[in-house]
Amino acid sequence: MRSLDPVADVAAVAEDCARREIEREGVPVVLAMPDRREAPVPVVDPRALAEGGRFAALLDAYGEELAPGAADDDVAALYAVVEVMGRAHVGPGTDGA
Repeated sequence: MRSLDPVADVAAVAEDCARREIEREGVPVVLAMPDRREAPVPVVDPRALAEGGRFAALLDAYGEELAPGAADDDVAALYAVVEVMGRAHVGPGTDGA
């Protein structure tokens, strides 16, 4: 995994993503899913909690920059944010790839 430091120019990363031929290259993505089990297993590892918090903060910040005021169910806005997260923080040459 690459650094979880915020991207300085989110719009530039989004523009780079838009220019790529993702149908040929593939897209590194970040996947987050809600836990819908009756009794979810609590996360107790402090490193996992800290990393999850950093990911959530980045998702919120990038969402506000790329799609300010977007509804929670705005799929296009979510896709743009996930694409930037994948490009900036996950991908080839990282521990996660």
